[in-house]
Amino acid sequence: MGCIKRIIIWYDYVMLLQNVCMKLFLLFLWLLAITYSCSAKAQEIDPVKKANALNEQKSDHKIVDDAAAVFLVKSADARMMDMQEGKLASKRGSSAAIRQYGQLMEKDQAFLLAKIRRLAAHKQISLPTGISNQKQEGREDLMEKSGQDFDKKFIKMMKLDHERDVKLFKKAIKSDDREISLFANKHLPMIQNHLDKINQLEEMNK
Repeated sequence: MGCIKRIIIWYDYVMLLQNVCMKLFLLFLWLLAITYSCSAKAQEIDPVKKANALNEQKSDHKIVDDAAAVFLVKSADARMMDMQEGKLASKRGSSAAIRQYGQLMEKDQAFLLAKIRRLAAHKQISLPTGISNQKQEGREDLMEKSGQDFDKKFIKMMKLDHERDVKLFKKAIKSDDREISLFANKHLPMIQNHLDKINQLEEMNK
């Protein structure tokens, strides 16, 4: 009887150990799945980098002009970002002036983005399907703001965006690519007008 009792105790111990091992194994699989998911997300190439990579390949084969591709990719990225910021401002702006500027961004940037896409298609240049990861982080930061804090952050971001765009378009006007030069020269006044308006809003909100 003593021998049988010891066998039963050992059997229970083995079954308990087996159960613990199974739970640890399942926990390991769960952690592995989470790690893989996070790693895949972190390594995902953002839309702008993907477009740049495609254009570099085309440039190597003399299909597209590298400078023209850089200009159109940056311009498309900026237009999409300004549209999204404008959409937020049209709903979250604490003043009518901010909301109206947001609506202007939605309308004008959508118009300009359509022109950019048409020119890029004509020149066989790949464009990003969405904003860059860096701009996405900025958008998420803006989404966390509300009231006057939102207005100040929005104005700051818009001013920086348009100052950068004015420089980009002025440089493009000097491009050896006639189509790029004409495009930049034609639409620079719109970008400059947006910058002037946001500077006025900044003065009003001081």
